[in-house]
Order: sequence, then structure tokens, then C-alpha cells
Amino acid sequence: MNSLSMLQDLLLNHCRSLRSLPKLPTSLKKLRAEKCTKLERIANLPNLLRSLRLNLIGCKRLVQVQGLFNLEMMREFDAKMIYNLHLFNIESLGSIEVEMINSITKTSRITRLQILQEQGIFSIFLPGREVPSWYSHQKQNTSVSFAVPPLPSRKIRGLNLCIVYGLRNTDKKCATLYPPDAEISNKTKVLKWSYNPIVYGVPQIGEDMLWLSHWRFGTDQVEVGDQVNVSASVTPDFQVKKCGVHVVYEQEDNYTLLNNEEIVQSSSIGFQTLVKKHVLELPVSRVFDV
Repeated sequence: MNSLSMLQDLLLNHCRSLRSLPKLPTSLKKLRAEKCTKLERIANLPNLLRSLRLNLIGCKRLVQVQGLFNLEMMREFDAKMIYNLHLFNIESLGSIEVEMINSITKTSRITRLQILQEQGIFSIFLPGREVPSWYSHQKQNTSVSFAVPPLPSRKIRGLNLCIVYGLRNTDKKCATLYPPDAEISNKTKVLKWSYNPIVYGVPQIGEDMLWLSHWRFGTDQVEVGDQVNVSASVTPDFQVKKCGVHVVYEQEDNYTLLNNEEIVQSSSIGFQTLVKKHVLELPVSRVFDV
């Protein structure tokens, strides 16, 4: 299909046997694949996030658009990456299910825990009410401000965020909920990054959701002594209740836990220290045909 150099508009609506899409020609301007209910993966799309008009509404099984987002079941994820997302005792997490919304496909699914990779950020959504105690900066509201503390002989690698949120409006359909977002501002260097996930968890009525994420920074973007503010938006649909931030430091050799003996339980979920090699690539714009 990549050889169709004049192809501009590809219509695949209601192709119920379609499971994946190969690389498409750079001439493509519009892709419509509405309600392709078995579609799971799409290879590199030309002009993605620039001029391509994209309609994937109703593709409820979609877990990957290369260059945009990727979802993997936690059990299928690389063991080192599981460690990097602070999770231990994987067996105890195997039965946990979360309702996830995909804002591109406008669909929701109840699924086992999944790890989202998007724009160099790794995230996981799971039930819980408390920020784990090893997050060194915590607040009972929507933002946290702090000066980056030193750690001898180690450079700063990134930040780990934990955002606790609950439903504000219980009457709306899940597919119409406005997603939460997070923002990191380095006030010293006048740098700012913002991110709202394409796929996100929805807490049950009367319960809360933990959004754990790791943001990887480039050289010198965040340094010791910098004044940093982390905030989570208050949306019409979600109420942010608590925020936590933990600074992650570079290590010379194999990664070890900064707090090796502390294991925190929050709704039967355990957490350890998060480290991940990814460069932050924010912000992005999205062009979707809805």
C-alpha cells in the first residue's frame, strides 16, 4: 500500500476483519477507519500530528498508533520496565481491572492493567486513594512546588508524578469525559511541559484513581536548585485531590531502589522506585477528524 504514491483519501469504515494497517504513502491526507472493531495496530502514519485527518471512532481494540501511543498489558511488558514503573508483586496485580477511555476512538473498555507509552512518558492507571509515602513532595490539592534537592554524585534523570483523582460528574457517558492533564514548569529556566494522555483510567463512583507517570528530561533541563511547579488540571469531569512528585536521579551502574526497604500499600497496590530512559518530546498538537 505504501507504493500508492497518489493516494490521498483512504476509507475503511466498518471493515470488521481489519486487524492492522501497514505503512501508508506520504501523499495521504485523510484516513477514515470508523468502527473497525478488530483493528489493533497502525504502522507509521504520514503527516501524523500535522496535516493528516484521522477518524478512528469506534475502533475499540486499538492499542497502538505508531508514533502516537502504545498500550501493552502489564504482564506482557518488559520486566525491567515493570520495575521502572515502581510495581512489585506482579501476581497480586494480575486480577485488577480498570475502565480505560481512548479519546481517539471515543470508546471505553474494562481491562487488566495496561502501561501507556506516549510522547516519551510511561503511565499506568490503577485504583487507589493515597500518594505513596516515598513521593518526597506531596500536597492535598492540585499543585506541588519545590526546589530540586541535591543527591551527591548523581545527576537528575526525570520526575515521577502521582495524581489522585475522582469523578466529578457521574451522569456523563464515559466516552465523553474530558481527560485529566498534568503540567511541569521549571520556573528557574522558564521551561514548561504539558501532557494529557490519549488513554486514561476512569474511577468507579465513590472511588479514586492513581495516575502514575514518569517524565524523562534532557540534559540540564532540570537541575539541582531549580524551582519546579507540578500541577494537575481541574476538569469538568474529574476532581484532582492529591499530587505527589519524586525526583529521579541518574545512577552510574545498575539501578537500585532509593528507598529499598519501604514498600507502601495503597488499595493493595505496591510501589517501588521509577526509572526510565526516554526523552520528553512535548508539546504536540493533534489533528483528529471527529
